[in-house]
Amino acid sequence: MPEVSLRAFRLDQPQPNDLVGNPVLVAGSGGGFEATIRLRVLDGNGHVLVESSLTTTNLTSAWQATLVLPDPVPTTRGVVQVGPSTGADEEPGMESAPVFFGTAIVMIMVSAHGNAEPGARARR
Repeated sequence: MPEVSLRAFRLDQPQPNDLVGNPVLVAGSGGGFEATIRLRVLDGNGHVLVESSLTTTNLTSAWQATLVLPDPVPTTRGVVQVGPSTGADEEPGMESAPVFFGTAIVMIMVSAHGNAEPGARARR
């Protein structure tokens, strides 16, 4: 089985301490066993909010994913984690980026898709 190096695997978005919306947009490059990438978002207490995976076209291709968080998010801070899959029982480490959950900090957070959060009203 080929070894996967985290150096060949990169998390580009979000960057550490980014303010993220809901859904969280995640992007990077690289891949793992059978070009599979593991993704998850933890809350500030280390609990998994969402966990997913995606398959890329090869071990070096760019990829992106959208992860929908529960509403409301229980903490204002969290961590986005992504990593290559190896197909083995023991997985390699994951690239991590600590983030701030915008929807938990402010009443109105416009996501990257331009949609206001449900029930939110603009204030003047």
